[in-house]
Amino acid sequence: MLAIFNLIPVPPLDGSKILFAVLPYRWQAIEDYLTRYQFIVFIILLFVLLNSNFLNPLVTSVFKIFIG
Repeated sequence: MLAIFNLIPVPPLDGSKILFAVLPYRWQAIEDYLTRYQFIVFIILLFVLLNSNFLNPLVTSVFKIFIG
């Protein structure tokens, strides 16, 4: 579950590095904005994801792929 959570494209997480490597240079302003307000965005995203059942189906399907 932690590995899937880490792939969310918010700047403190690794998913943001993957996303910003793929995005064109003209979208640099989005990266700058998210980097500047990363703590606030991260707390809001964490609150929303932990209070919903958004990650359960995703984690279950990845778990079934690895376990078989």
